[in-house]
Amino acid sequence: MTQRRRRRRARRGRFGRRAFLAGAGCAALAGAAVMLGRGQTASASSVPPTDEAAPNAALPSGEWRAVWVSYLEWAGMDFSSEAAFRAGAAELMDNCLSIGLNTVIAQVRPFGDALYRSTLFPWSHLCTGVQGQDPGFDPLDVLITEAHSREMMHHLWQVMQATSRDYDPAQRSRSGLSGGDAAKVEQAHQEGKSFGGDYLAAVTAEALKTAECNACMKRIVAAPTAGSCGVLPAVLLPLARSGEADEESICDALYVAAGFGQVIAARATLAGAEGGCQAEVGAASAMAAAALCHLKGGAPEQCAAAAAMALGNLLGLVCDPVAGLVEVPCVKRNVVGAVNAVSCANMALAGVDYAIPCDEVIDAMGRVGSLLSPDLRETGQGGLAATPTGVRIAQSLAEQG
Repeated sequence: MTQRRRRRRARRGRFGRRAFLAGAGCAALAGAAVMLGRGQTASASSVPPTDEAAPNAALPSGEWRAVWVSYLEWAGMDFSSEAAFRAGAAELMDNCLSIGLNTVIAQVRPFGDALYRSTLFPWSHLCTGVQGQDPGFDPLDVLITEAHSREMMHHLWQVMQATSRDYDPAQRSRSGLSGGDAAKVEQAHQEGKSFGGDYLAAVTAEALKTAECNACMKRIVAAPTAGSCGVLPAVLLPLARSGEADEESICDALYVAAGFGQVIAARATLAGAEGGCQAEVGAASAMAAAALCHLKGGAPEQCAAAAAMALGNLLGLVCDPVAGLVEVPCVKRNVVGAVNAVSCANMALAGVDYAIPCDEVIDAMGRVGSLLSPDLRETGQGGLAATPTGVRIAQSLAEQG
């Protein structure tokens, strides 16, 4: 495959699960190329291909920086279980990213056998010590999954940055209810009219920027939902810009946030229509608190305490969008979720514990959500949406078509 064809495929984002490259002049060798994503587009993404985030300045667009992983490296991996091998694969990918690589080419048929499930070649002896013996998992699949995961996480972080960078204070949502407020916060801080210092002002502005961009139908990262998209970037972007956290640290923190988000989704819900705003902004705040705690070197127990406090503080928060739009009160609630995350992370890092374990707080959120009236779960029929002004706004927008 020529370099031009490789670049064309990378731009189109059409790499399959396995892309095999012939070994140089040796029929016994085969390689699988996997992308780590730094400076590359994602292989699968729900965002449109236009307005891509700026590539990493250290990696010219379209350039591949690769490492060859031979059977010698495979021999040093732990094949005793999928979990053990995955940990080793994760460490390998992280090491590659840390030295500026974006591609791994792995030798997957070292001795006429295979380090992947095949109907043509026997399992490699590197897996179990015996050629042909199934290790119980697919090493190549694990390696590719880890690589693609990192590719996607870096891409999502790039999109978060691009959303903030492309914010236009003059732009308004179609309803006219959202837009321009982030710029007001930044201006007020520059004029010495705000409390809390530079970080708090930046957190407030960034939460507004991303939430306003969502209302204006621009590209955002749903983290975990569109309605709560401003919380995570709000607490992370200022740290990256001030040099307090590099890209690798941020992406590690995003993994921590994603882990807590997955637990919330599994034990309760992330949907406002099912659990109210506590399930959206509340969950995002918990995820952000855990991410911040991790960034400062907090132990897992401290991350869990931070998440528990953040979600517990917002327990019972209803979803009451005026006119059914994700604007009022949603945009400003992103600020509440972000600031709440910062305070809870600070408490957890100081050793402050929470009386109720994180899992139990999540379970309580799920039960509270099921008890909420349907009017308070995204229908736009209760709460602020049912106030006289809220009703008038909805009627006015309906008349405008």
